[in-house]
Amino acid sequence: MAQNFEGAVIYNIYFPKKDNIVLFHGPFYRLRKRYFEKRGGARERGIAYISGLETEYRGSIGALGASWELNFGASPIQRLYHEAGGFSIVTRDWREVVLSKTVFDRRHRFKKAVYFDNGNVSCPDSIFEYEEGKIVYTQYDRDNSTFRRGVLFPCPTVFGTEEHSFLCAQYGDPVFYAATSAGDFCFYPTAEAAQERALTYQKILSGEEETAAVWDQSEYEREEWNPPEEIEVGENFRYLGEKDAEGKRCGRGRTEQLSGVTAYEGGYRDDLREGYGAYYYSDGTLAYYGRWKSGKKDGPGVSVKKGLEGYHIGFWEQGRLVGSSAVFDGDGTLKSFGSGEGGNANAMRAEKIGENTLIGRESSGGKKCGALFTPEGKLLYAGEFENGVYSGRGVLFGQDGSPDTFGEWKDGQCIEKR
Repeated sequence: MAQNFEGAVIYNIYFPKKDNIVLFHGPFYRLRKRYFEKRGGARERGIAYISGLETEYRGSIGALGASWELNFGASPIQRLYHEAGGFSIVTRDWREVVLSKTVFDRRHRFKKAVYFDNGNVSCPDSIFEYEEGKIVYTQYDRDNSTFRRGVLFPCPTVFGTEEHSFLCAQYGDPVFYAATSAGDFCFYPTAEAAQERALTYQKILSGEEETAAVWDQSEYEREEWNPPEEIEVGENFRYLGEKDAEGKRCGRGRTEQLSGVTAYEGGYRDDLREGYGAYYYSDGTLAYYGRWKSGKKDGPGVSVKKGLEGYHIGFWEQGRLVGSSAVFDGDGTLKSFGSGEGGNANAMRAEKIGENTLIGRESSGGKKCGALFTPEGKLLYAGEFENGVYSGRGVLFGQDGSPDTFGEWKDGQCIEKR
Protein backbone atom coordinates (compact mmCIF):
# COMPACT_ATOMS: atom_id res chain seq x y z
CA MET A 1 0.00 0.00 0.00
CA ALA A 2 1.25 3.49 -0.83
CA GLN A 3 2.41 5.40 2.23
CA ASN A 4 2.22 9.02 1.06
CA PHE A 5 -0.92 10.97 1.94
CA GLU A 6 0.19 14.21 0.34
CA GLY A 7 -1.11 14.39 -3.23
CA ALA A 8 -3.57 11.52 -2.78
CA VAL A 9 -7.19 11.98 -3.84
CA ILE A 10 -9.53 11.89 -0.85
CA TYR A 11 -12.56 9.72 -1.63
CA ASN A 12 -14.30 10.04 1.73
CA ILE A 13 -13.68 11.07 5.34
CA TYR A 14 -14.69 9.81 8.78
CA PHE A 15 -14.85 11.76 12.04
CA PRO A 16 -15.47 9.12 14.78
CA LYS A 17 -17.17 11.57 17.14
CA LYS A 18 -19.85 12.50 14.64
CA ASP A 19 -19.96 10.27 11.56
CA ASN A 20 -21.62 6.91 11.05
CA ILE A 21 -18.92 4.32 10.47
CA VAL A 22 -20.98 2.50 7.83
CA LEU A 23 -20.79 5.50 5.49
CA PHE A 24 -16.98 5.69 5.51
CA HIS A 25 -16.58 2.97 2.87
CA GLY A 26 -20.22 3.19 1.85
CA PRO A 27 -21.96 4.02 -1.44
CA PHE A 28 -20.72 7.63 -1.75
CA TYR A 29 -17.14 6.42 -1.25
CA ARG A 30 -17.63 3.78 -3.96
CA LEU A 31 -19.06 6.36 -6.37
CA ARG A 32 -16.12 8.74 -5.95
CA LYS A 33 -13.56 5.95 -6.08
CA ARG A 34 -15.02 4.64 -9.34
CA TYR A 35 -15.05 8.12 -10.87
CA PHE A 36 -11.41 8.91 -10.09
CA GLU A 37 -10.16 5.45 -11.02
CA LYS A 38 -12.05 5.40 -14.33
CA ARG A 39 -11.37 9.10 -14.99
CA GLY A 40 -14.86 9.23 -16.42
CA GLY A 41 -18.52 9.27 -15.47
CA ALA A 42 -19.74 7.02 -12.67
CA ARG A 43 -23.14 6.11 -11.23
CA GLU A 44 -24.29 4.42 -8.06
CA ARG A 45 -27.77 3.31 -7.00
CA GLY A 46 -29.12 0.84 -4.45
CA ILE A 47 -30.15 0.13 -0.85
CA ALA A 48 -27.92 0.47 2.24
CA TYR A 49 -28.63 -0.42 5.88
CA ILE A 50 -27.36 2.31 8.20
CA SER A 51 -27.82 1.94 11.96
CA GLY A 52 -30.64 -0.50 11.28
CA LEU A 53 -32.41 1.86 8.86
CA GLU A 54 -33.08 0.81 5.27
CA THR A 55 -31.98 3.71 3.08
CA GLU A 56 -32.04 4.24 -0.68
CA TYR A 57 -29.28 6.05 -2.52
CA ARG A 58 -28.56 7.24 -6.04
CA GLY A 59 -26.03 9.57 -7.59
CA SER A 60 -23.63 10.27 -10.40
CA ILE A 61 -20.36 12.10 -11.01
CA GLY A 62 -19.14 13.49 -14.31
CA ALA A 63 -16.89 16.19 -15.69
CA LEU A 64 -19.78 18.67 -15.79
CA GLY A 65 -21.24 18.05 -12.35
CA ALA A 66 -22.56 15.64 -9.75
CA SER A 67 -25.73 14.51 -8.02
CA TRP A 68 -26.25 12.54 -4.80
CA GLU A 69 -29.00 11.66 -2.38
CA LEU A 70 -29.42 9.06 0.35
CA ASN A 71 -32.87 8.87 1.92
CA PHE A 72 -34.63 7.08 4.75
CA GLY A 73 -38.17 7.05 3.45
CA ALA A 74 -39.04 10.70 2.85
CA SER A 75 -36.26 11.92 5.15
CA PRO A 76 -33.02 13.07 3.45
CA ILE A 77 -29.95 11.59 5.19
CA GLN A 78 -27.47 12.94 2.62
CA ARG A 79 -28.16 15.44 -0.13
CA LEU A 80 -25.90 17.23 -2.65
CA TYR A 81 -26.22 20.98 -3.13
CA HIS A 82 -24.47 23.04 -5.80
CA GLU A 83 -22.74 26.21 -4.65
CA ALA A 84 -20.16 28.71 -5.85
CA GLY A 85 -16.92 26.95 -6.74
CA GLY A 86 -18.24 23.41 -6.39
CA PHE A 87 -20.80 21.52 -4.34
CA SER A 88 -21.47 20.24 -0.82
CA ILE A 89 -22.93 17.12 0.78
CA VAL A 90 -25.16 17.86 3.78
CA THR A 91 -25.67 14.94 6.19
CA ARG A 92 -28.65 14.75 8.56
CA ASP A 93 -29.91 12.24 11.08
CA TRP A 94 -33.25 10.45 10.71
CA ARG A 95 -34.95 13.40 12.46
CA GLU A 96 -33.53 15.66 9.71
CA VAL A 97 -31.20 17.47 12.14
CA VAL A 98 -28.13 18.73 10.24
CA LEU A 99 -24.96 16.95 11.40
CA SER A 100 -22.31 18.02 8.90
CA LYS A 101 -21.48 19.67 5.60
CA THR A 102 -18.69 18.36 3.36
CA VAL A 103 -17.45 20.69 0.62
CA PHE A 104 -15.85 19.75 -2.74
CA ASP A 105 -14.48 21.93 -5.54
CA ARG A 106 -15.50 21.84 -9.23
CA ARG A 107 -12.99 19.05 -9.88
CA HIS A 108 -14.66 16.96 -7.14
CA ARG A 109 -11.67 17.38 -4.82
CA PHE A 110 -12.29 17.41 -1.08
CA LYS A 111 -11.94 20.88 0.48
CA LYS A 112 -13.35 20.72 4.00
CA ALA A 113 -15.86 19.09 6.34
CA VAL A 114 -17.80 21.12 8.90
CA TYR A 115 -19.58 19.48 11.87
CA PHE A 116 -22.37 21.00 13.95
CA ASP A 117 -23.62 20.40 17.47
CA ASN A 118 -27.34 19.63 17.80
CA GLY A 119 -28.07 21.08 14.38
CA ASN A 120 -26.73 24.56 15.25
CA VAL A 121 -25.41 25.47 11.79
CA SER A 122 -24.50 29.01 12.94
CA CYS A 123 -21.64 27.71 15.11
CA PRO A 124 -19.48 24.81 13.82
CA ASP A 125 -18.24 22.35 16.41
CA SER A 126 -15.32 20.95 14.37
CA ILE A 127 -13.81 21.75 10.96
CA PHE A 128 -11.38 19.64 8.90
CA GLU A 129 -9.76 21.41 5.92
CA TYR A 130 -7.42 20.12 3.22
CA GLU A 131 -4.66 22.71 2.77
CA GLU A 132 -1.48 22.15 0.75
CA GLY A 133 -1.52 18.40 1.22
CA LYS A 134 -2.33 18.56 4.95
CA ILE A 135 -5.43 18.17 7.11
CA VAL A 136 -5.98 21.18 9.37
CA TYR A 137 -8.30 20.65 12.35
CA THR A 138 -10.23 23.53 13.92
CA GLN A 139 -12.10 22.72 17.14
CA TYR A 140 -14.45 24.90 19.16
CA ASP A 141 -13.37 25.30 22.79
CA ARG A 142 -16.64 25.72 24.70
CA ASP A 143 -14.95 26.60 27.99
CA ASN A 144 -13.25 29.66 26.51
CA SER A 145 -15.63 30.29 23.57
CA THR A 146 -12.68 30.20 21.16
CA PHE A 147 -11.48 28.05 18.27
CA ARG A 148 -8.27 25.99 18.41
CA ARG A 149 -6.53 25.20 15.14
CA GLY A 150 -3.72 22.79 14.29
CA VAL A 151 -2.34 20.37 11.71
CA LEU A 152 -3.13 16.65 11.95
CA PHE A 153 -0.47 14.09 11.04
CA PRO A 154 -1.30 11.05 8.87
CA CYS A 155 -0.24 7.44 9.07
CA PRO A 156 -1.43 4.52 6.90
CA THR A 157 -3.90 1.97 8.20
CA VAL A 158 -6.32 -0.68 6.99
CA PHE A 159 -9.61 0.15 8.66
CA GLY A 160 -11.48 -2.65 10.46
CA THR A 161 -8.53 -5.07 10.73
CA GLU A 162 -6.91 -6.68 13.78
CA GLU A 163 -3.78 -4.62 13.13
CA HIS A 164 -5.84 -1.43 13.18
CA SER A 165 -7.46 -2.33 16.52
CA PHE A 166 -4.10 -3.29 18.03
CA LEU A 167 -2.49 0.01 16.99
CA CYS A 168 -5.44 2.05 18.28
CA ALA A 169 -5.16 0.29 21.64
CA GLN A 170 -1.43 1.04 21.76
CA TYR A 171 -1.36 4.64 20.49
CA GLY A 172 -4.89 5.86 21.19
CA ASP A 173 -7.85 6.45 18.90
CA PRO A 174 -7.14 8.67 15.87
CA VAL A 175 -8.97 11.99 15.57
CA PHE A 176 -9.83 11.63 11.88
CA TYR A 177 -9.74 9.20 8.95
CA ALA A 178 -9.50 9.59 5.19
CA ALA A 179 -10.09 6.95 2.50
CA THR A 180 -7.87 7.93 -0.43
CA SER A 181 -6.39 6.80 -3.71
CA ALA A 182 -3.30 5.80 -1.69
CA GLY A 183 -5.29 3.74 0.82
CA ASP A 184 -6.79 4.53 4.22
CA PHE A 185 -5.09 6.99 6.58
CA CYS A 186 -5.73 7.88 10.20
CA PHE A 187 -4.66 11.16 11.79
CA TYR A 188 -3.16 12.22 15.12
CA PRO A 189 -2.61 15.69 16.60
CA THR A 190 1.12 15.04 17.12
CA ALA A 191 3.75 13.97 14.61
CA GLU A 192 5.34 11.69 17.20
CA ALA A 193 2.21 9.56 17.66
CA ALA A 194 1.68 9.25 13.91
CA GLN A 195 5.32 8.32 13.25
CA GLU A 196 5.48 5.74 16.05
CA ARG A 197 2.23 4.14 14.90
CA ALA A 198 3.42 4.06 11.29
CA LEU A 199 6.73 2.45 12.36
CA THR A 200 4.95 -0.22 14.41
CA TYR A 201 2.58 -0.86 11.50
CA GLN A 202 5.53 -1.51 9.19
CA LYS A 203 6.99 -3.92 11.75
CA ILE A 204 3.69 -5.81 11.85
CA LEU A 205 3.56 -6.02 8.05
CA SER A 206 7.15 -7.29 7.92
CA GLY A 207 6.52 -9.85 10.66
CA GLU A 208 8.88 -8.21 13.17
CA GLU A 209 6.03 -7.62 15.60
CA GLU A 210 2.83 -9.54 16.27
CA THR A 211 -0.52 -8.10 17.18
CA ALA A 212 -2.19 -9.08 20.41
CA ALA A 213 -5.34 -11.15 20.26
CA VAL A 214 -7.46 -8.05 20.85
CA TRP A 215 -10.65 -9.73 19.64
CA ASP A 216 -10.66 -12.55 22.16
CA GLN A 217 -14.17 -12.89 23.55
CA SER A 218 -12.84 -12.20 27.03
CA GLU A 219 -12.23 -8.65 25.75
CA TYR A 220 -15.47 -7.48 27.34
CA GLU A 221 -13.84 -7.85 30.76
CA ARG A 222 -11.29 -5.12 30.04
CA GLU A 223 -12.08 -1.65 31.32
CA GLU A 224 -11.86 0.05 27.93
CA TRP A 225 -14.31 -2.49 26.48
CA ASN A 226 -16.80 -2.54 29.30
CA PRO A 227 -16.23 0.04 32.06
CA PRO A 228 -17.31 -0.42 35.70
CA GLU A 229 -21.09 -0.54 35.91
CA GLU A 230 -21.56 1.28 39.20
CA ILE A 231 -21.72 5.07 39.01
CA GLU A 232 -22.43 6.71 42.34
CA VAL A 233 -24.53 9.87 42.24
CA GLY A 234 -22.48 12.37 44.18
CA GLU A 235 -20.33 15.40 43.58
CA ASN A 236 -19.26 14.17 40.13
CA PHE A 237 -22.71 13.14 38.85
CA ARG A 238 -26.30 14.34 39.03
CA TYR A 239 -29.62 12.59 38.47
CA LEU A 240 -32.60 13.83 36.46
CA GLY A 241 -35.74 11.73 36.59
CA GLU A 242 -38.39 10.07 38.72
CA LYS A 243 -38.00 9.19 42.40
CA ASP A 244 -40.12 7.24 44.87
CA ALA A 245 -41.48 8.44 48.21
CA GLU A 246 -38.14 7.64 49.89
CA GLY A 247 -36.20 9.72 47.39
CA LYS A 248 -34.76 6.72 45.57
CA ARG A 249 -34.41 6.66 41.80
CA CYS A 250 -37.25 4.76 40.15
CA GLY A 251 -39.02 4.66 36.79
CA ARG A 252 -37.39 6.50 33.92
CA GLY A 253 -34.34 8.61 34.64
CA ARG A 254 -30.98 9.94 33.52
CA THR A 255 -27.64 10.21 35.34
CA GLU A 256 -25.19 12.69 33.85
CA GLN A 257 -21.71 14.05 34.44
CA LEU A 258 -21.37 17.65 35.61
CA SER A 259 -20.41 18.53 32.03
CA GLY A 260 -23.88 17.43 30.92
CA VAL A 261 -22.66 14.27 29.18
CA THR A 262 -25.01 11.35 29.85
CA ALA A 263 -23.65 8.51 32.02
CA TYR A 264 -26.80 6.34 32.00
CA GLU A 265 -30.33 6.72 30.71
CA GLY A 266 -33.06 4.16 31.26
CA GLY A 267 -35.08 2.41 33.94
CA TYR A 268 -34.48 2.45 37.69
CA ARG A 269 -35.91 0.59 40.69
CA ASP A 270 -34.92 0.97 44.34
CA ASP A 271 -32.12 3.37 43.29
CA LEU A 272 -30.60 0.75 40.94
CA ARG A 273 -30.76 0.24 37.16
CA GLU A 274 -33.68 -1.94 36.17
CA GLY A 275 -35.19 -2.83 32.79
CA TYR A 276 -33.77 -1.48 29.56
CA GLY A 277 -31.16 1.26 29.61
CA ALA A 278 -28.10 2.72 27.89
CA TYR A 279 -24.75 3.20 29.64
CA TYR A 280 -22.09 5.56 28.26
CA TYR A 281 -18.33 6.06 28.41
CA SER A 282 -17.02 9.25 30.04
CA ASP A 283 -16.70 10.89 26.59
CA GLY A 284 -20.38 10.33 25.87
CA THR A 285 -20.10 7.40 23.45
CA LEU A 286 -22.28 4.34 23.97
CA ALA A 287 -20.78 1.54 26.10
CA TYR A 288 -23.75 -0.81 26.55
CA TYR A 289 -27.44 -1.04 25.74
CA GLY A 290 -29.67 -3.78 27.06
CA ARG A 291 -31.51 -5.13 30.08
CA TRP A 292 -30.50 -4.49 33.68
CA LYS A 293 -31.52 -6.06 36.98
CA SER A 294 -30.56 -4.81 40.45
CA GLY A 295 -27.92 -2.54 38.94
CA LYS A 296 -26.25 -5.29 36.86
CA LYS A 297 -26.46 -6.25 33.20
CA ASP A 298 -28.98 -9.06 33.11
CA GLY A 299 -30.54 -10.31 29.89
CA PRO A 300 -29.88 -9.53 26.21
CA GLY A 301 -27.60 -6.63 25.43
CA VAL A 302 -24.92 -5.09 23.23
CA SER A 303 -21.54 -4.03 24.64
CA VAL A 304 -19.68 -1.48 22.51
CA LYS A 305 -15.92 -1.06 22.42
CA LYS A 306 -14.81 2.54 22.91
CA GLY A 307 -14.68 4.49 19.67
CA LEU A 308 -17.24 2.13 18.07
CA GLU A 309 -14.35 -0.23 17.30
CA GLY A 310 -16.39 -3.34 18.00
CA TYR A 311 -19.65 -4.82 19.22
CA HIS A 312 -20.26 -7.75 21.59
CA ILE A 313 -23.81 -9.10 21.34
CA GLY A 314 -24.85 -11.56 23.97
CA PHE A 315 -26.78 -12.49 27.09
CA TRP A 316 -25.76 -11.35 30.57
CA GLU A 317 -26.56 -12.72 34.01
CA GLN A 318 -25.79 -10.51 37.03
CA GLY A 319 -23.15 -8.59 35.11
CA ARG A 320 -21.44 -11.64 33.58
CA LEU A 321 -21.71 -12.78 29.98
CA VAL A 322 -23.24 -16.27 29.67
CA GLY A 323 -24.70 -18.40 26.89
CA SER A 324 -24.28 -17.56 23.22
CA SER A 325 -22.53 -14.39 22.09
CA ALA A 326 -20.88 -12.88 19.03
CA VAL A 327 -18.12 -10.32 18.49
CA PHE A 328 -18.08 -7.98 15.49
CA ASP A 329 -15.47 -5.39 14.59
CA GLY A 330 -16.35 -1.78 13.87
CA ASP A 331 -17.34 -2.29 10.24
CA GLY A 332 -19.63 -5.22 11.09
CA THR A 333 -17.27 -8.09 10.25
CA LEU A 334 -17.87 -11.15 12.42
CA LYS A 335 -14.78 -12.01 14.48
CA SER A 336 -16.01 -14.82 16.75
CA PHE A 337 -19.13 -16.43 18.15
CA GLY A 338 -20.03 -19.28 20.47
CA SER A 339 -21.37 -20.11 23.90
CA GLY A 340 -20.29 -20.93 27.40
CA GLU A 341 -19.58 -19.28 30.72
CA GLY A 342 -17.73 -16.01 30.12
CA GLY A 343 -18.32 -16.29 26.39
CA ASN A 344 -15.16 -18.32 25.77
CA ALA A 345 -16.05 -22.02 25.77
CA ASN A 346 -16.74 -23.56 22.36
CA ALA A 347 -16.11 -20.21 20.67
CA MET A 348 -16.05 -20.12 16.90
CA ARG A 349 -13.57 -17.66 15.41
CA ALA A 350 -13.19 -15.93 12.09
CA GLU A 351 -9.78 -15.51 10.46
CA LYS A 352 -8.45 -14.53 7.07
CA ILE A 353 -6.89 -17.08 4.71
CA GLY A 354 -5.82 -15.02 1.75
CA GLU A 355 -8.86 -13.08 0.65
CA ASN A 356 -11.22 -15.71 2.06
CA THR A 357 -12.59 -16.11 5.61
CA LEU A 358 -12.41 -19.26 7.75
CA ILE A 359 -15.02 -19.63 10.49
CA GLY A 360 -14.24 -22.49 12.83
CA ARG A 361 -12.77 -23.75 16.08
CA GLU A 362 -9.73 -25.66 17.28
CA SER A 363 -9.89 -29.41 16.64
CA SER A 364 -7.69 -32.29 17.73
CA GLY A 365 -4.01 -32.55 16.82
CA GLY A 366 -3.57 -28.82 16.26
CA LYS A 367 -6.05 -28.79 13.39
CA LYS A 368 -9.05 -26.53 12.91
CA CYS A 369 -12.52 -27.53 11.85
CA GLY A 370 -14.70 -25.04 10.04
CA ALA A 371 -15.97 -23.53 6.79
CA LEU A 372 -14.15 -21.32 4.28
CA PHE A 373 -16.08 -18.52 2.56
CA THR A 374 -15.24 -16.14 -0.31
CA PRO A 375 -15.49 -12.35 0.21
CA GLU A 376 -18.92 -12.59 -1.45
CA GLY A 377 -20.07 -15.16 1.13
CA LYS A 378 -19.94 -18.27 -1.08
CA LEU A 379 -19.00 -21.52 0.67
CA LEU A 380 -15.73 -22.96 -0.71
CA TYR A 381 -14.87 -25.78 1.68
CA ALA A 382 -16.13 -27.33 4.92
CA GLY A 383 -13.97 -29.64 6.99
CA GLU A 384 -10.57 -29.79 8.63
CA PHE A 385 -7.64 -27.38 8.15
CA GLU A 386 -4.00 -27.35 9.12
CA ASN A 387 -1.69 -24.35 8.68
CA GLY A 388 -4.36 -22.62 6.61
CA VAL A 389 -4.84 -25.40 4.02
CA TYR A 390 -7.30 -28.29 3.61
CA SER A 391 -6.08 -31.21 5.73
CA GLY A 392 -8.22 -34.11 6.96
CA ARG A 393 -11.81 -34.89 6.08
CA GLY A 394 -13.64 -32.24 4.13
CA VAL A 395 -15.97 -31.23 1.31
CA LEU A 396 -15.04 -28.91 -1.55
CA PHE A 397 -17.96 -26.98 -3.07
CA GLY A 398 -18.45 -25.97 -6.70
CA GLN A 399 -19.29 -22.57 -8.21
CA ASP A 400 -23.02 -23.33 -7.99
CA GLY A 401 -22.73 -24.07 -4.25
CA SER A 402 -23.25 -27.81 -4.53
CA PRO A 403 -20.78 -30.37 -3.03
CA ASP A 404 -18.08 -31.20 -5.56
CA THR A 405 -15.39 -33.30 -3.86
CA PHE A 406 -15.68 -35.17 -0.58
CA GLY A 407 -12.72 -37.03 0.83
CA GLU A 408 -9.45 -37.00 2.72
CA TRP A 409 -7.21 -33.95 2.15
CA LYS A 410 -3.53 -33.20 2.73
CA ASP A 411 -1.61 -29.98 1.99
CA GLY A 412 -4.64 -28.62 0.14
CA GLN A 413 -5.00 -31.64 -2.19
CA CYS A 414 -7.57 -34.43 -2.13
CA ILE A 415 -5.65 -37.69 -1.63
CA GLU A 416 -8.64 -40.02 -1.25
CA LYS A 417 -12.16 -39.43 -2.57
CA ARG A 418 -15.12 -40.89 -0.69
